[in-house]
Formats: sequence, structure tokens, C-alpha cells
Amino acid sequence: GKVRQGTVVLEQFGPAGVHKFFNAALIFDWCLFLVAACVALVWRKSSQLLAPLTSLLGWLALGAIYAVIIFGRMGSHHGSNWVAGYFLELIFLIENVFVFHAIAEAFLVPAKRVVSCLVLVAWGQICFDVVFYMGLAQWLRSWVLLPYLLGLWLLGLGVSVLRHSIDEPEEQSAPSPSASDTSDAAQSPAADMLRNVVGNRVDMDGHSDAGFLVLREKDIKVPILDVVTCVLLLADFLLDIDVVLTKIEEIPNTYIGFSSSALATFLIPELFALSQDMLSCFPLLHYGIGLVLCFFGLEMVLQPLVEVEPLISCAVVVVILAACVVASAVKDHWRCPESGRAGRA
Repeated sequence: GKVRQGTVVLEQFGPAGVHKFFNAALIFDWCLFLVAACVALVWRKSSQLLAPLTSLLGWLALGAIYAVIIFGRMGSHHGSNWVAGYFLELIFLIENVFVFHAIAEAFLVPAKRVVSCLVLVAWGQICFDVVFYMGLAQWLRSWVLLPYLLGLWLLGLGVSVLRHSIDEPEEQSAPSPSASDTSDAAQSPAADMLRNVVGNRVDMDGHSDAGFLVLREKDIKVPILDVVTCVLLLADFLLDIDVVLTKIEEIPNTYIGFSSSALATFLIPELFALSQDMLSCFPLLHYGIGLVLCFFGLEMVLQPLVEVEPLISCAVVVVILAACVVASAVKDHWRCPESGRAGRA
């Protein structure tokens, strides 16, 4: 049964899957998507100096305009599915942002550098979605152990974030290491692991260099920032499998599902930047991120036994983060009077 099922999925991933993907809409509709992608390129370039919230509003406006076009061209049924797919993708992106934060914490990379990496990750996810919607996601999902491996990996990330928050509580009152303007990437635990695996082939101090290769002391090395980008892409690839399969079940038309995912994916850098601002204002959110990652990991490990709806999962995340925000506010409230009494003394 499983071998036959995998064979069928592989056949769909071939020419049949490609034809089904592109035949889901007219050529004109695909041209409209290419126009939207070009507009996204222009907005990404022009919004570099804007605040993350302002840039986020621009991306939401682009999504709203595209939704209006879908309603006008394909009717209310497909339009409603597109809007639902757009917001469903945003919900799933919350999980991705938390994972990206954990990776940034592991490498101690500045937030500005991570945001530039996530611009590439966003385009990479769109490319992943293309092959996933052609059938690759179903084939990968047929691997029985994959959800368990992903779940254990998320649990490991969550525990790592919690341990970092507990072991170094003094950093909770300061901005996150990944939110500062300087980087200790060369001294990060992830950098030590890289040294043990690849030796001196990675430029640990090259996070500020542009390009994929740098010349250091007559040796060609890979900048640490490129390694971080590859790790972010790999994490995004693995997390995107279940997202695409969920949207395929909810939205039969691949054009509607894919285009709604792509327009929402452009928000990844801004969502990450806003999350860093929240961490600076509410330091106890570090604990919330660790708990959320553990929750997502348990959700994947227990998926065969307990199936949690995306909206319920999102509600759990909101409750955890809201509790951490309230706890941070209460902690700051009690700290301020103590500081005032100390000053008067």
C-alpha cells in the first residue's frame, strides 16, 4: 500500500503534477502573479529605510489588492478561499518566526543581519511552494518518521531557548543578542559546532561581508551569515511541508493556495523585526518563545493521536505570549518602585 501510494505521488510530481499546477488558472492570471512579484521586488527595495510596521502595512495592502483582483476575476468562492489561505499562511508563519528566532539566538547574529537573510528565505519559500504544490509535499509527508523528527527538533529548539533564558537571566532585561548591533557569532555555540565539523572553512567574522565567498589569508571561506541563511532555508523547507498539505486539503485550487501563500510569505522579515522589538520591550517573551516551540514540537509528535486545529493552535500561542507580556509588565512595575526607593536612599 505505502509503496504503491508513494509511486502514485511520484508520478503526480512528474509531468502530471506540473500540468495540474499551471492549469489551475489561465495564463493571464499567472501573468498577474508575476506582476505582483515584480511589485514585491520594488517595494522590498524601497521599504528598506522604513519602519517594520510601515513596511508591513505595505505588504498587507499588496495582499488586499491581489485579493480584490481574485474576487473580480474568479468570483466570490475563489476569492473567499484566497483570503482564508492568506490568513492561514500568516498563522503558520508565526511558528516559522519563532524557529528563526531560536536559530538567530544559537548563532548570536544581529537582528538586522537576520532580516536580510530572511528576505532570501521568503523568496526561497516561494520556490519551495512551487515544487511542493506539484506533488513533492505529499511524497515527503509519506515518510512516516518525518513528523516525529521535526517534532523532536522543535522540542530541542524550545528547550535550548528556555535553558538560555534560565542560565543567563541578566540578558532578559537587555535586548536580545540577536537584536544588538554587534555580533558574538564567533563565540556562539553554533560556531563552535561548525568549527568541529568544517574546521576553518567558515569565516566566523564575515557576517558583515557581502557575497557568498570571501578571501581570508589567501583561503576562500564561506561567511557565517551565508551559513545562517542556509540553516534558515532548511528550517523553512521542513516546516513548509505540513503547511502546504494543510492548504491543499482546505483549498483544492492550487493557484489560489499557492498565490495566497506567496503574498503572505513576503511578510516574514517584517514579522521577525517586529518580534525583536517585542522582545526588547517584554524580555520574558524569551520564555514564551521556548514554550511555544515546545508546544509545536509536542503537537507534531502527538499528531497521530491528537489533531489540533490551526485556529486552536494559534489561540494557545496567543495565550502563552500574552501571559509573558503581562508578566513582563508586572515585573517592570515592581522593579520601578524599588529603583525609586534605592535612588532616594
